[in-house]
Amino acid sequence: MTGNWDPKKRQAWLDRTRGERTAYDRRWRKANPDKARRTSREYRRRLAALHPDVVAARRHRDYWRNPHGMREKSRRANERARARLLELLGPFCGFCGETDDAVLQVDHRIPVGTRRHGGCAALWRRLRTGRDSPHNLQVLCANDHARKTRTEVELCRATRVVPEAKARIRVVKQTVAA
Repeated sequence: MTGNWDPKKRQAWLDRTRGERTAYDRRWRKANPDKARRTSREYRRRLAALHPDVVAARRHRDYWRNPHGMREKSRRANERARARLLELLGPFCGFCGETDDAVLQVDHRIPVGTRRHGGCAALWRRLRTGRDSPHNLQVLCANDHARKTRTEVELCRATRVVPEAKARIRVVKQTVAA
């Protein structure tokens, strides 16, 4: 229970046993499901903003308590987010025009990094919070996505070799000059 309470009511609440408070909370949540959902969501958001390490530890604990349930939950969230993204971007491949929903994937036009992004649910969350742009997303079939990724990886490797080679040449020039 949150809010501005007068001290007498607050003390009366704190004088109850934990079991009494829990029973009251359960009754209140059952009577006010929408408000309970909203307050729980607000609490989780505030907790995540203030203590991201606590949230990560809880997620880790919950995963190991029920790994199959957590995987199923994240799979369902990814499916819902993927459906929303396909609806937003259009249900066809941007390169070849493929429309089979089973092979369509969401891809970044400009790569955001080499780490895993966390699936469609995390991508949808980043879009909603403004940390990613729908203009940087496209729908591709699996074949075109693999071809594009392979090209990006080869390009990344080629550009990474050049600075290393330049550094070696610089060292050789310095040793020869000395």
